[in-house]
Amino acid sequence: MKHMSELILLPLQKRQSIHDDLAHRDILNLSHIDKLKHMTLHFFKYAGRIASARERQDTEVLKRCLIDAFIICLSTANALNMSLGKLITTSKHVSSLLELSATLSEEIDKNDLFMSSVFGISETGGRFAKVLESLDHLELGNHRQQLEHLLPILSVIVLAHLGCVSSDLESAILSRYEEVEAKLIF
Repeated sequence: MKHMSELILLPLQKRQSIHDDLAHRDILNLSHIDKLKHMTLHFFKYAGRIASARERQDTEVLKRCLIDAFIICLSTANALNMSLGKLITTSKHVSSLLELSATLSEEIDKNDLFMSSVFGISETGGRFAKVLESLDHLELGNHRQQLEHLLPILSVIVLAHLGCVSSDLESAILSRYEEVEAKLIF
């Protein structure tokens, strides 16, 4: 039996796969390692943008970066062929992405969402980057297992913060896909 989280997140991963096939074939053609490095760069890009938005208290930039970071979490999960919903669970019954993110947001400090999200994304993203760097050096370890451990943590951080700033999460994600796809010539 599937967890409710899987019923919520797996369709988003499928939609992400369609989006990536349409809009990001260049990235899909990279090696697995290069693809994961590319995704990691995205996480740090968003953390930097959120840090800059903090100075202006620009919650729209915060929301947009968190949405983009969640999209990258979905794409990364697809690159690793893993179901985020199997690994992200709550003790509460949730029936939508918004409910899932709101439930996850109960666990975070809401005093400074900008710094909290920057720290969470940077700290976990840094650990993700360390695993990929270890692969470059051919260091011992179970790199796949470490990535599979870290991605749900990062996804929960992003979703929890989205639960504090977004009331239209699924439509915001779909709008972001449409915005990117509208730039395509085909």
